[in-house]
Amino acid sequence: MKDLDTIALEWNLHRITKSRNSISPRGRPTLLFHNPQQFHTKDYIHSASSGDIDRWISLIPIPEVTSDKDVYDLASIVLEEKQWNKPQDVITARELYIQLRITILNLLRRPS
Repeated sequence: MKDLDTIALEWNLHRITKSRNSISPRGRPTLLFHNPQQFHTKDYIHSASSGDIDRWISLIPIPEVTSDKDVYDLASIVLEEKQWNKPQDVITARELYIQLRITILNLLRRPS
């Protein structure tokens, strides 16, 4: 599985070709972004201070960790008991999800 940096690099280096009914400029995305005047278009970049960005981020509602707090709490307990680490990439996140799901389902099926 490709990581996000590889996908971004491939996207930025591919060539956008002219299409029949498009008003979009053609060229490589990275060049279009960094040199819009070369493609006879406007530079749409707007500067923002770090204070502005912090204020905007504070306005974004933070979603609940999960739709079911009991499942989240149980998963946290399993992580701690089994000394599993939180994932650092998509692959290990998927593997951890599968292991947590199997473990929690087994706990729920166990007779009281």
